[in-house]
Amino acid sequence: MDKLKCLSGATLKHIALITMLIDHTNKAVLFQYLLMDNPPAIVVWLSEAFDILGRIAFPIFAFLLVEGFYHTRSKSKYLRNLLVFAVISEIPFNMYTSAELFAAWHQNIFFTLAIGLCVIWGIDALKERKAKWQLPAIGIVILGCLAATLGEVDYSYQGVLVITLFYLFRDNMLKSLIAFIPLLRTPWAILGFATTNLYNGERGKQFKWLNYWFYPAHLLILGLIRIYYFHG
Repeated sequence: MDKLKCLSGATLKHIALITMLIDHTNKAVLFQYLLMDNPPAIVVWLSEAFDILGRIAFPIFAFLLVEGFYHTRSKSKYLRNLLVFAVISEIPFNMYTSAELFAAWHQNIFFTLAIGLCVIWGIDALKERKAKWQLPAIGIVILGCLAATLGEVDYSYQGVLVITLFYLFRDNMLKSLIAFIPLLRTPWAILGFATTNLYNGERGKQFKWLNYWFYPAHLLILGLIRIYYFHG
């Protein structure tokens, strides 16, 4: 198994970014053609293929969030960056999802990651201070899931549970299968969970701010394409 661990954190992040771009291109562009009468067969096939590949992204992002939690020099700055880019990304996210500047019904993935970070941070603090931390930890998870549900963030409470399970079972060889449980209704997500098992523990060459800015930048471009070509 160790011989298969060939991907650094940077490589995993690149895979997640590419598959996320594929997924969002599918939803912003190909889906619009599928809404038309008699869409070309090639578009239908590409959309199905893109949808499968797009399921790879979130499990990797959730996994890397937990790894980042353990390796960051400042958890508070980590949370701050997630929240700042959650705000920056919201209008591009609205443009991409609904072709509108403001849409309260759905919030972007940075909010999901921020809630997940708060949950595992809270559990981690309990584990350091209390011998019997499990029961209070359940309360923190419930609050996080409520926040994700009421806030209507991307992946909702399932996303928070995936992050939490990656954290709780970080040292378990079956962590990817356990963390997959909340996304059982999205079976192709197993590809993303399987990919996390190839992590070799090395950070790799990171482009921190490029990784952050990629999300709002590509959503803005896809949002403009959707508005111009399909809602103009």
